[in-house]
Amino acid sequence: MAIKDYYKDLTLTTIILVENDLGIEEETPTTHIIKGVINQAGSKELEYARARNIDIDYKAYLEVSEITNAIAKNDYINGYRVASEPKNTMERNHHLKVLLKEVV
Repeated sequence: MAIKDYYKDLTLTTIILVENDLGIEEETPTTHIIKGVINQAGSKELEYARARNIDIDYKAYLEVSEITNAIAKNDYINGYRVASEPKNTMERNHHLKVLLKEVV
């Protein structure tokens, strides 16, 4: 089975800084529905993250789209903080891999 068979709707929340009428920057959350699957990080992902001083618990495989390509650190997917930039692991535009940190 292909990983796409396990995709479900996930909520991507991006935080945008918007300047209000008084010139003060305010955080404005924007949400998008994306397709993907979240799994617990394996030993390879944990080792990779540790070597780069990144604290992670989970990984997400996401459908490639304009929105998922623009994911940045500190965005949120289903309440998990994005800890790494999206990576096209297979170099075939099949799916993107993102490392996540559980927010407690």
